[in-house]
Amino acid sequence: MTPLFPNSLNLPALTDLSLTRFEFHSGDGRAEPFSALEKLNSLTIRFCKVFDAENLSISSATLTNLTIQTKEERNYGKIELSTPNLSTFAYAGIPFEKICGSHLCSVKQVNIDAYMRVNNAEPPSNLLSWLKEFTEIKSLTVTSTTLEVLSLVPNLLKDKFHSLSNLETLRVKKVGISSASYDPMVHGKFVPLHEICQKEVDKFRKAIFKEGSPAIPDDIVVFLLQNSPSGKSSYH
Repeated sequence: MTPLFPNSLNLPALTDLSLTRFEFHSGDGRAEPFSALEKLNSLTIRFCKVFDAENLSISSATLTNLTIQTKEERNYGKIELSTPNLSTFAYAGIPFEKICGSHLCSVKQVNIDAYMRVNNAEPPSNLLSWLKEFTEIKSLTVTSTTLEVLSLVPNLLKDKFHSLSNLETLRVKKVGISSASYDPMVHGKFVPLHEICQKEVDKFRKAIFKEGSPAIPDDIVVFLLQNSPSGKSSYH
C-alpha cells in the first residue's frame, strides 16, 4: 500500500525533502502538500501521485531546486508551480503532465530525461509547452531520448517558437534509444496513431536512425538554439 503524505507537516526548519512513492491528499481538486514548509530549499519527488485528484500544486517562496521523477502512467494531470525563487528544475519520466505557474522566469537551469513506452497510444506532446513556460533558461541539459520524444511533436519545426532566447548552453547526453521505445519507433507500431503522428514517426525514423544506431537530430538542436545565436551545444 502506498503511504499517504500527511496533510500538515510541522517541520518549519526543514530545508531539504526527498519523497519516494507517496500519495498526496487533495482538497479542492488539487493537492498542495508543501506550502507549510516555510524554509524548503530543495524538493525531490519520485514516483508519487495525487490521491483522488489530478493536479499537484507546489507552493513555496523559498524553493530553489525541484526534481520530479514519474512512473510510466500519468501521475498528475497538471503540475502547478508557485515558486518565485525556483532556479533549477529537473524531470525524468514520460512527460504527460502539463506544467504551469507564476514566476517561472526565475528558472535558469533545466534538466530533462524524457522517454516513452510501447503502450503509449501517442507520443506525449507536452514537452514543447514546458520549454515555452520556462522562458529565461540559460542552461538546458537533455538526453538523446528526450530529443526523440520532442521530435515526435506534430509539426514541431513549423512551430512559432520564441523561447530560449537567453540560452547559453545546450547539453545533450547520449544515452541511446530506450529499450522500450526502440522497436515501436523503428517499425512504426504505435497503435493507434493519428495519421499526422505516423508521418512524424516516419520522419523521425529517417532523421534519428542510421543503420540501427541513434544519432543526435541536428534539426532539433537547431530548433532549440534558433533564438539564442550565442548559445553553444555539446554532446556527452
